[in-house]
Amino acid sequence: MTRLTMLKEVLKSLFSKPSTEPLAEVEKGVFSPYSRGCPVLIPEKCTGCSLCAMNCPSNAITMKIVGEKNVGGKTLPVRRPEFNYFKCIYCGLCAQVCQFNAIEMRRDLVILRPRSKC
Repeated sequence: MTRLTMLKEVLKSLFSKPSTEPLAEVEKGVFSPYSRGCPVLIPEKCTGCSLCAMNCPSNAITMKIVGEKNVGGKTLPVRRPEFNYFKCIYCGLCAQVCQFNAIEMRRDLVILRPRSKC
């Protein structure tokens, strides 16, 4: 690319309308009725067994230590799953393998998505 062509492109981009939208103009949306939904933890039911994290195909679940408990004179860490929704593929496998029904897939959550240009 010659310098003149590059300068022409720079000037054209400098005086054109931005191709991005401000964050304030992002629409709120809900999950499609065909979607499984978003995994949500019910902490009262969770035992910290890590089955959800071990079976997650996208490694979107990590077990975090949230406290300690005494069992038989020993202090054991209390673990809870933490979801990375950017890595999650929303397959619902975590909710299926949870033996205590501590994870549920919910469609009623509001998600932010960019406004469609179509």
